[in-house]
Amino acid sequence: MRAHLEEVHMPPIVWQAGEGPVITAKKYIVDDATGELPRYLFDKTGVQVTPSVRDQQLEDIPTYRANRKKLRMLLLLRDQNLTSEVESGEDGELEGPVA
Repeated sequence: MRAHLEEVHMPPIVWQAGEGPVITAKKYIVDDATGELPRYLFDKTGVQVTPSVRDQQLEDIPTYRANRKKLRMLLLLRDQNLTSEVESGEDGELEGPVA
């Protein structure tokens, strides 16, 4: 009876508790010695369709926050400088004399 409980009924409970089987698959490790990008970044004709993050640098938290602040300011300036629909005509040209 005990063997039956441990083999049939316990695995789902153990998995739910986070103590299930350990995955033994090898993690994908990029081989940087060749200097070539992995094939999955390219289409059938050899054109790179997915950007590589090999040389991408990580931002620290202060740099991230400073860049976000700059972006927010640029977006606000962009929105303030947009012409309204009242100012522009149907063809997108501004109405009135141009100085």
